[in-house]
Amino acid sequence: MKLISFFNHKGGVGKTTTTFSLGWALADQGKKVLLVDGDPQCNLTGTVLGFDGDNDFEKFYLSHPRADINTCMSPVFNSRPHELNPGELVETKREGLYLFMGHIDLADNESQLAVAISTGAALPALKNLPGSLCALIRMTAKKNIILIMF
Repeated sequence: MKLISFFNHKGGVGKTTTTFSLGWALADQGKKVLLVDGDPQCNLTGTVLGFDGDNDFEKFYLSHPRADINTCMSPVFNSRPHELNPGELVETKREGLYLFMGHIDLADNESQLAVAISTGAALPALKNLPGSLCALIRMTAKKNIILIMF
């Protein structure tokens, strides 16, 4: 399993376009690729699934309750002692290309992730949060190439 991440605090630098294009190209070569939308704006999710507005997202979340990062990470975000379970892979129109959706509510938990990354050693309650996110992505991806956009 290979993991490739695209991250930049600044918007408009091409993270969504690069992630989508590279994922599509790898799927064209016969690779199994999982696109992970870690951005609460969900532009990668909307692009991949051809969504037009908020109604499209809500309908899809209702019919695929374990297909987004925020829902699958909720036991960790809410400090519940539950085991993490893999998320649901969303099949796209391109064979071999899958999606692990973003969710607008992820914005509510971004500060927890930022604090956990910077002070996890000092605050033991937060030390497993970044590792949990990585573990969730890996167990959801199985043996796919993973492209993550934050």
